[in-house]
Amino acid sequence: MEINRPAPLRPLTAQEEQTLNHFRDRIHQQALHGGLSVDSVRNIVRALREHPDFSHEILAVIGDELRAMQQVAPGLSLFELD
Repeated sequence: MEINRPAPLRPLTAQEEQTLNHFRDRIHQQALHGGLSVDSVRNIVRALREHPDFSHEILAVIGDELRAMQQVAPGLSLFELD
């Protein structure tokens, strides 16, 4: 499934960029240690809804992490599947 949302109309502020980098680090660490839990996915969805200017960047981070995992470990899943 592909989610296509328009890119923001303005560049991110320094604080938004810092927050996004923190988010990127958290997603990467979670991916390395078992994947994203159901609660993590809920938090991501909430962030997408609450911060529409961030939506494009958040989805890009998740896409980047998925592609990196597919290259390193093709059978590994980013999301916790029960």
